[in-house]
Amino acid sequence: MFSEMETIDTVVDRQASLPHQVFRQRPAAFHVIDLDQVWSEEFFRDAQGLMATVGDASFTFIVLRPDSVESFHAHFGKFPILQFGQGDRPETLHAGLA
Repeated sequence: MFSEMETIDTVVDRQASLPHQVFRQRPAAFHVIDLDQVWSEEFFRDAQGLMATVGDASFTFIVLRPDSVESFHAHFGKFPILQFGQGDRPETLHAGLA
């Protein structure tokens, strides 16, 4: 989990907040979603479509705020990071989020 967070730290400044610049380097495109969208099958299909388009075998979903160690792990005993692959179904994502 910590290696994934270190990778994320090279891309975004977790101390920054939207609408200010949160990316360390401005990406060509990005999309901000409401957390409620994560529960939809549309989000899952879009994530799988993105994996297929870029040729990746997996998709990693990470909640950056509140802080993963200080908040999520302290309160829920798990980290807000989830990885799923092309063969997974929406239930895989939902079970990991619950």
